[in-house]
Amino acid sequence: MSLLRSRGHIAAEQLADLCRGKLEGPKAARVRSHIDSCDRCARAEKRVAAGLVSMADIADTPVPDLGWDHIGARIYWSTSSERRAKERGPGSRRILWAVGGASVAAMAGAALLIGGGVLGGDSASLNTQIAWPESAPSKIGPSEFVSATAAAANPEQIPGAIVFAQGPVETAGGRLKLEAPVHAGTEYRTGAGRLVVQFGESSAFRVAPNSKLVIERLDSKRIALRIDGRVDVDITRRLPGQEFVVIAGKHEVQVRGTAFRVDYNEGDLGVQCIRGKVVVTDGGHGVHVPAGQRFEILRDALGDAALRALPIDGPALEALGQAMEMPMLATWDPKWALNASTAFIEVAGDPGQSIAVDGSFVANGAFALRTSIGQHEVALVDRDGGIGQSRPWNAVAGQRTLASLPTPTRPAQAGRAERKRQLLTAMANSKRASQCLARLAKQGLLSGAYLVLEVGVNADGSQNHLNLLDSNLSPSIQSCLRDVVDAEQLPEGSAASFRFRLSY
Repeated sequence: MSLLRSRGHIAAEQLADLCRGKLEGPKAARVRSHIDSCDRCARAEKRVAAGLVSMADIADTPVPDLGWDHIGARIYWSTSSERRAKERGPGSRRILWAVGGASVAAMAGAALLIGGGVLGGDSASLNTQIAWPESAPSKIGPSEFVSATAAAANPEQIPGAIVFAQGPVETAGGRLKLEAPVHAGTEYRTGAGRLVVQFGESSAFRVAPNSKLVIERLDSKRIALRIDGRVDVDITRRLPGQEFVVIAGKHEVQVRGTAFRVDYNEGDLGVQCIRGKVVVTDGGHGVHVPAGQRFEILRDALGDAALRALPIDGPALEALGQAMEMPMLATWDPKWALNASTAFIEVAGDPGQSIAVDGSFVANGAFALRTSIGQHEVALVDRDGGIGQSRPWNAVAGQRTLASLPTPTRPAQAGRAERKRQLLTAMANSKRASQCLARLAKQGLLSGAYLVLEVGVNADGSQNHLNLLDSNLSPSIQSCLRDVVDAEQLPEGSAASFRFRLSY
């Protein structure tokens, strides 16, 4: 079983299992060995242990399956963000929901590890529009948010760094240099390329192809990006009093700690929010765009603005969430000399090759990725999402490491397909799997449920590793199904790694 997350640290649910004594033998020894050499994971272990103690009563309470198992993560979009905002207070951080075979107590530990706060939402149904002010139904209504933060005379500049680049990207000074500093005044023109810039812990933006982005400010009081094209933003924490805005033509998209996309082209503006909330404003008026909603300003044939705000349907929202994932450095310290304490891995690959680094898909084709110093695993990903045999590459501080991978042979692809077919057959005939789902089936809520795993199988048919990637099931059912898969002994055959989805 794989015990490390893609960025080289112990997963929160594994730390919870260790604290509860559920890890034994070699698995526990490997985790302990890593913790002894990693200060971050040692601190995380203490937080998880404290969370397990404080949440012992909750851990003994069964998780209600009704509702959650049926609608999964969409519940985020239908709960009241205004009520939660009052509970949180300003400046709180989101929970990065732990998906795995851990109990509620493990999730509580993960929350303590990753940060406080809750995901934002909105009380309106996904099938209803945002209610506009009656005084001006076709215009942008009065904003409920008025900025009260005045820019300091000499705000402190904050650092940024390019963490991913692919294809041709240019700056005002010519071709992009990966090590070039990121600061106010920097301009990026992507053409057929794209890049990701990180500017804080778990905060970054990605400039899409055929776009132009100018960093107008990057300091402790205000971060302002001007976009002509498309930019994805994932920001989880701002400094006290700091504003974050994306400027698109005459409009600003103001951020309240969120993940969203802005697409601007010659007056047409589209904003899609997948977490938290943004406010689109023309300077004096503004409209809230909560999680799970999209906002559009489109020009009609007469040149007037037509305003629409509509919910994003479930499949589109799920696809947007996956597309919004972007690589970032797991550890970020603004006092670092980043170029001297990190390295770049330049991966050579054909456009049709999907490539993963440290177990996580990064991109198709060639790219450059900023990483921590040390050894990293680079592997091909097949069309089913399975990660093939990886090769280690050593990243040296301040240097670039060239990594190239061979094209997989047809026998290797056939072996993965056969292993996947064998496991699907075994699960379809498994009485234990049916027992895991019996309660949902009895309630009539099984339709639409799914579980996605990354599975590694040895040549003798035993399990090599098993990681839970995604699910809309409750943690108890996830754990039950995962244990069933983990116990399956397949026939002898090819060693293979693949992504495995159970859908109902």
